[in-house]
Amino acid sequence: MGGGSGSFLKVLVNNMDVVAGPVVSLAYPLYASVRAIETKSAVDDQQWLTYWVLYSFITLFELTFAPVLEWAINNLDFFAIDLLWFSTALHDSPLSHDLVDKILGFGYIMR
Repeated sequence: MGGGSGSFLKVLVNNMDVVAGPVVSLAYPLYASVRAIETKSAVDDQQWLTYWVLYSFITLFELTFAPVLEWAINNLDFFAIDLLWFSTALHDSPLSHDLVDKILGFGYIMR
């Protein structure tokens, strides 16, 4: 039985990024919201209600535009290379050509 609990902890530590997101964005706010409801103050209720409304809108946006966001994130390196390429092509200077050579690792085609 000792080996099973050790491997569970190892999997948990290796996947901490997957576990930490829901804990930080759901578990603690849920706990704090219940504590806020139990108090007589309306200010903390309003604070946590605002949190949950914003969290819902952000989640709805992410789920609705997931394909577009995924495409944009996967192509950021191409956008950066294109921006660098076009900015140096417009400004024909040896300094910008050397910068492109160092970053991309190959000779500049338009020399």
